[in-house]
Amino acid sequence: MAPVREQFLTSIFTLPGIPRNKSPINPTAPQPPTVALSGPSYLSDSGLKVPAAWTFGLDQEDYLHEPELSLSDDDEREHVHEDEEEEKPARTLYKFEGKSELRELSLAAGQDITVMKEDMSEGWSLVRHKETIGLFPRSYYTFTSSFSSPKAQKAVMSVESSTPRNSVAGDLHPLEPQSTGSYVPNFRSSVLGGRSINRFSNFVTSGAEEWVLNGKAQDEIRSLQRADPGDVGMASAPTESFNQKAADRHYIDEGPSWESKVPAFRVLVHSPSKRSPPLGSPYTIYQVTSMFSVPRHNPGSPANIRITVERRFTHFVSLHTALLRRLPGIVLPPLPAKQYTGRFKEDFVEARRGDLHRYLSRLIRHPLARHAEVLTFFLSCDTEAEWRRVMPGHLSMPPVGPWFYARVFHPSFNINVEDAQDAGERFARHVEANGKGIQLLRDVFGRIRLGRADEGSTQRLLSYSILSLITATPLGSHGAANLDVTERGRGLLNNQNAWCWKDDCEECLSLTKAMQRTAEHLQTIADLHDNNARSKQLSIHEMLKDVAHPESLYQPVLETHRQTIERCLDADEDIAARCETVLNTTLAEFETYHTQRIEDFRDLTIDHLDNEIEFHTQVLSRLKAARSLFSPEQYSALGKGGPRQPSMYERDLANPKITRPPLPQPTPHAYDAVHSRPVSAVLQEGVGLLMGSPATGRTSVLGRFW
Repeated sequence: MAPVREQFLTSIFTLPGIPRNKSPINPTAPQPPTVALSGPSYLSDSGLKVPAAWTFGLDQEDYLHEPELSLSDDDEREHVHEDEEEEKPARTLYKFEGKSELRELSLAAGQDITVMKEDMSEGWSLVRHKETIGLFPRSYYTFTSSFSSPKAQKAVMSVESSTPRNSVAGDLHPLEPQSTGSYVPNFRSSVLGGRSINRFSNFVTSGAEEWVLNGKAQDEIRSLQRADPGDVGMASAPTESFNQKAADRHYIDEGPSWESKVPAFRVLVHSPSKRSPPLGSPYTIYQVTSMFSVPRHNPGSPANIRITVERRFTHFVSLHTALLRRLPGIVLPPLPAKQYTGRFKEDFVEARRGDLHRYLSRLIRHPLARHAEVLTFFLSCDTEAEWRRVMPGHLSMPPVGPWFYARVFHPSFNINVEDAQDAGERFARHVEANGKGIQLLRDVFGRIRLGRADEGSTQRLLSYSILSLITATPLGSHGAANLDVTERGRGLLNNQNAWCWKDDCEECLSLTKAMQRTAEHLQTIADLHDNNARSKQLSIHEMLKDVAHPESLYQPVLETHRQTIERCLDADEDIAARCETVLNTTLAEFETYHTQRIEDFRDLTIDHLDNEIEFHTQVLSRLKAARSLFSPEQYSALGKGGPRQPSMYERDLANPKITRPPLPQPTPHAYDAVHSRPVSAVLQEGVGLLMGSPATGRTSVLGRFW
């Protein structure tokens, strides 16, 4: 192991507050339930592969029984079907290809179907085509009742609801008791094994569904813990060894909240530089420094330890990818987007450095991510050879899925389902309102920055106007009098270059010098306005961007929380115990957001107030310096110091430097709406580049070669 990596690990594990040899608070060890599925066996899907359709053929005597209708059965039929949705005839609009293992129908356009349940949730409907029942996209069909008269609608609906198509009335099945409610619980529990219809949901892709329904990971982990570590291969398990790794065991305290296994430390991303290898493309390298505060055991031992490594943007991508696979149950900050053009411009490099610094800073604030093995390696690996040897192993590990929840330990019976449901609803409303409020705050703060920059331009214009007055020099294109410079000797300026028609006027010389220096102070005040809007206020604007869109960031966790509560209701003891583990993780994530929100907005408010105090203190200092020029002592001394010397800003009067470059804006958030340009505008730019554009003064590229 490299010396830097040893020092990094020593720094972490010598910090106070690290739990050692802690026994599990409540290791859940449920047995997987036995789910009997009729028809084709369900192919388990981790959620990473996208299913296309679910088709299946059902035997009527096993899955669905049509009631036998007679004149004497009216009362009983109304009682049985009073809670069920009435079937409706429909016709497919588009062709849809399905997969048999996922219980969806494959139908061509224009085929007649019967909609048994229109809204099954997540965009699906339960339909019947001839003798086959399955799922079909809700937007792929239309009800045929809209094409017929009311009398025809009534006839069609009465026939379809009583007699299946291509069947004889004498072959109807006897009436059997029906369970009240919709088809969703029965269909999902009997045909889908309790699995969610939407295979894209975080509840599925994170492995929470597999853990709740089957709990298979617990038995597999136990077998791996009993086995020899060398027998566990990279392809068969998500970690090299499952033998009591502290980084893979996650504890939840009362709250619920994540227990921190490593004290907080600081990280800096700084000093970007361009590298141009002889046999490769150039890239930008960033210095990443981790800083630890270690208690002194000896008087001569250092109190602070710093470890610096070099990282490229692709290294950050590898870190983010590995963390997504290792920690599917937590919310990770979004990684800055990849840039394809202008990667080496100074402004972009600095903006990218700031984004990566804030990304790592937010990452190490999470109690679980801070102790992840891949993050420790990222912050400590100091050789390219070690990186190429170890990082591919992290990236080749399969997603942990239910393994994550199997290694979560929490107090027993600490979750009330009704309280958890209420907490999820409150949290969802809270982050949604926060998202809208933060977006408004970002827009207003952008206007504040523009206003400060405009105020700087106004102060600069005031300075030029004062200089134009006392020097009798026209101010370019700003309405000054059209005076000839040769007229200065004729009553505009005296022999001491003062603003007076009388020679050797000491009072006017004092006034002219004091006003000139006041104009120079106003130039400095204008620079303070402009620089503050471009630097300090920009950093605060970037911090506001980092706390934006909490509703989008926490939507996957909220989705897992809601679906877990649905599974927990009326579940058996084993499933309820596993649901409790998942709910502990989601509620711990809610608490993590609560803690970080307090820290974020406290720091944001303090930074803004400190910046305003510092800025206005500097402005006030300049104003006081200008005001002191008119004190009796300094004012009289100005009239005895010889002729007035021209100001450095006088040469700009003919073309005043009032207009400044546009303010730099924060880089877009991962969830910011990006306004796409019309295709016609892009094509017009391309044609203008090739053929030239008189409007922009751009010459033709082809003309240059010609």
